[in-house]
Amino acid sequence: KSSMFVVTGIVVRQDGTVRQDASEFVYLKGRNLFDLDVRREARQIAGVYPSYQQVRLIKFYPNQLFIDFVKRKAVACIRGQRLLYVDENLVLFRLPEEAPQPAVPEITGITRGLSQAKAGTQCRLSQVTLAMQIISQLARAKALGERRLSRVDVLDPANASFFVFIGQPAAGGEVHGAPAARLLQVKIGNESVSERVKFLATLLAQVENNLYNIEYIDLRFQEPVIKFKERT
Repeated sequence: KSSMFVVTGIVVRQDGTVRQDASEFVYLKGRNLFDLDVRREARQIAGVYPSYQQVRLIKFYPNQLFIDFVKRKAVACIRGQRLLYVDENLVLFRLPEEAPQPAVPEITGITRGLSQAKAGTQCRLSQVTLAMQIISQLARAKALGERRLSRVDVLDPANASFFVFIGQPAAGGEVHGAPAARLLQVKIGNESVSERVKFLATLLAQVENNLYNIEYIDLRFQEPVIKFKERT
């Protein structure tokens, strides 16, 4: 009960950097450090800041409180009434308006259920789960190499596709009706995603010099289908 154990100082660290301003947590000052339930307070703070994956409160006796924030890492984004990001655990979150937007693939084709989804909650929509499975498998297998994934369309899960930036054509390469930089569509569906992604890595290496003449690659069959652009 000694006044020695009343919180007088609060230190906030966000993503490894100590903040100078802790004014939003001034309500914790004056509380007895022994009586403070740090787990409950951490849950309440996490509810206010869903863009952070973890919030920890640590007591430093006799009178200091340390608040540690670990930011969620965006893996993809979904455009609804407002831009939502998704982390590896399928948790939806928003970024502050002043924060830079991360370069992550967009999930398109979500027609139902998104309006009820809330930031800070896990998204259990089957279309989002499929899209995230495709994204994670592509990253795990390093199937795209240095190419960047643009978006994953799951409007019809059986015909799910993703689109890849294929960069600039090789100098002197023959290109039929393709712009200087374009997207390559890959149709993958919703079955055997892992196996299809692994096969894609091998296939892309084989057609590397002709990517700009390919309209799409379809992996949904036992033998992949490569549709070439028509000569103009």
